[in-house]
Amino acid sequence: MNAGFAHKQGIREHLGQFSLHVLLVFATGLTIGSERAVVPVLGRDILGVESLLVIGSFVVSFGFVKGLLNLYAGKWGGEYGRKPVLVLGWATALPLPIILIYAPSWAWITVGNILLGINQALTWSMAINAKIDIAGPDQRGLAVGIDEAFGYTGVAVGAWITGVIAAQTSLRPEPFYFLAIVVVLAFLVSIFLIKETVHLAELEVEDDDHYAVVETGCLNAHGADRLCRYPIYRLC
Repeated sequence: MNAGFAHKQGIREHLGQFSLHVLLVFATGLTIGSERAVVPVLGRDILGVESLLVIGSFVVSFGFVKGLLNLYAGKWGGEYGRKPVLVLGWATALPLPIILIYAPSWAWITVGNILLGINQALTWSMAINAKIDIAGPDQRGLAVGIDEAFGYTGVAVGAWITGVIAAQTSLRPEPFYFLAIVVVLAFLVSIFLIKETVHLAELEVEDDDHYAVVETGCLNAHGADRLCRYPIYRLC
């Protein structure tokens, strides 16, 4: 438990931490948007991939990995804490800009998308879980709405920025310099500025005699069934 970190739930009470998690989910959106705008054109024009089916395979690899890890991200966040899983998610994205800049073949792009899928599953899940921890039951819907709005705005902004950079310079490496800056900054924020919030969920459970801390199946914010440690997350 973080010393000096208020035990009372509420967005206002933890506005600084809540804002940081909003910033991080925006960065998560920027990360995927930065890749989506440039990579298909990169595959066609630079790597010589002519098949639309092959180019589309990078979306399939991303979706499969993200969907699989969504099943476990919430459980890991309950067992080990939100922050360690969040940091791990951003750590997996660190090699991504390097892979995209130097990839000699489409197979390397697929590897990068697997890392991106891990990143998206862990960082987005932990960002929304932390917001729910902070917000409490009365502001949970607001927290989820803010999370989704900033996350998908990040996707659009990331795609627009890298598209503009690619149009004015080249398909690589310049657009992926922006991606590298986003990933490194998000990784550093996760390590040095983010505080653990799982104790807020534990306190909420302890304060309500109608809930018991049991393993239960629930639905996460992105619609994937997963195990939750805390029954309050049946609502998320």
